[in-house]
Amino acid sequence: MGVVSMVSGTATIGRGADCTVRVEGLGVSTQHTRVDIAADGNVLVRDLGSRNGTFVNGWRVQESGALCPPGSLIRVGKLLFVYRLLNRVEAEAADMPPLPGPVDTRHPPLMAAVQRIEEYRKSGGPVWLCGPAGCGRSVLQKHLEQLAEEAVWQLETELSKVVFDFRHSVEVPSDALEARTIHIPPLRSRVEDITILAENLCDSHSVGFTPRLLEALHLYDWPGNVRELRIMLERAFHPSWGSMPGMDWDLPQFPDIAHFLEQRQHPQGSFIPLPPSLDESSVESRELGMDSTALREHMQQHRWRIVPSAHSLGVTRAALVEALAEAGIRGPARLEPGHDSGKAPPGMPGMPGMPGMPKKK
Repeated sequence: MGVVSMVSGTATIGRGADCTVRVEGLGVSTQHTRVDIAADGNVLVRDLGSRNGTFVNGWRVQESGALCPPGSLIRVGKLLFVYRLLNRVEAEAADMPPLPGPVDTRHPPLMAAVQRIEEYRKSGGPVWLCGPAGCGRSVLQKHLEQLAEEAVWQLETELSKVVFDFRHSVEVPSDALEARTIHIPPLRSRVEDITILAENLCDSHSVGFTPRLLEALHLYDWPGNVRELRIMLERAFHPSWGSMPGMDWDLPQFPDIAHFLEQRQHPQGSFIPLPPSLDESSVESRELGMDSTALREHMQQHRWRIVPSAHSLGVTRAALVEALAEAGIRGPARLEPGHDSGKAPPGMPGMPGMPGMPKKK
């Protein structure tokens, strides 16, 4: 995982010595892909006659090339690149290592915002954390609280204790101070975090993702944000729906993502946009009048698939994930009503922060 700057507006990717980005193996040809930033900020991607092809937002690029907008996913062999247009501060943040857990981000705008707030860790005061449900606001708050505690320890005096006044909001409120506001994007807008989040959620358990699944995870629309990722990973761990021991996870273990990809329409012309979200205009984003037992039984009936579970209830996927969170249900670890949530079912591996899952030491 790394960052490639395109200061000149052009980059070539391949195994050849004269390539801007040199990579070995991973299904990459000597001269594989050329990338040029267009005048409007879109990027033109051309395949250079490679054996395994170049893909943009899940579609194979033809010889004439393809245009795509910032935020697009470019696959070269087994390598994935996310194209971003960054300002100077964000570019400097992108060159730094990912912020450590529990934040787990290498999304440049978010990294730059967190670093800006960290400057206040010796002064305290109000901090606005804005972003959709399930995006990680509470996790980021814990990170900033820990920074405040470290500042107290370094000053060795309780008189200098730092107090952050955290104010949570979905949208940036009118009274928020810009310098003290962190807008946490939805997971779909910070796809470079998906791999690092998945690795953290899987804890020390060794799991692999096929290249096809890894690309699909980055293309999915994630209406439930990190909460939905957690549910899908725990489902994939379950012996009833997971892969054979020793086998990498693939799309069959993530049927909601497979369904999403099946609904896409092939782009027309040379422009390949980001895949649109699934159309849920016919359902409501409303609260569910179900207790936790009934909600868990409903999820079990639909084999913990988000799409059919939400459809049968007549709600959006985001509303369903939010209802699960409010009911304290974080995944399929507890399979039956009355089952001890502190213990995972037999054969169920552990994932940190989930019911029945051991914490990372």
